[in-house]
Amino acid sequence: MVLAVVAVLAVTGAIKFEFFAGTVSAGPPPSVRDAMAIVSAAHGTQGSEAVSGVRALLDVAGRAPNGVALIRQQLPPLAKQFGRAAPVIHGRLFAVNMKTATGRKCRAATMRLVAFEQWALRTFQEDVALHPASSAARRFTRRWLALGQWWIARINTCDAGLPPQERAAVAQVMTTL
Repeated sequence: MVLAVVAVLAVTGAIKFEFFAGTVSAGPPPSVRDAMAIVSAAHGTQGSEAVSGVRALLDVAGRAPNGVALIRQQLPPLAKQFGRAAPVIHGRLFAVNMKTATGRKCRAATMRLVAFEQWALRTFQEDVALHPASSAARRFTRRWLALGQWWIARINTCDAGLPPQERAAVAQVMTTL
């Protein structure tokens, strides 16, 4: 009898039964997933290692008594390594299926960043070959810092229009490049 009353109440909508099994997590928004795919495609390449190597080289060379010799010796293979990796990075970035307009804009900006990094490293290598390495290193450092500022501006452009929290998440991911 009780079962019949409950059934009638349920059918008429007087009572409702809702079942919930655990938590539901949709994960990050599509724009953040696109940013993560961009970073994943760009990282893990010989290019990332070359950029890290150049940064370490400048750090060590700035403190070493033979810093100029270190730069002249170690920069060419690092610049060539990045030069070989840049087309691979571009190919990997191009192959990523972007789901959002933000992702497409950020991918295009990342491809330009890689091209600018390649130019900066090639210019640094040529500058070291033609001028004193210490002044070439200073010029490269200025260029690299300007490139970093350019990159932050590009991130702010590619994630424009997103809600503030999502925009912050995209920016946080993209600054890891």
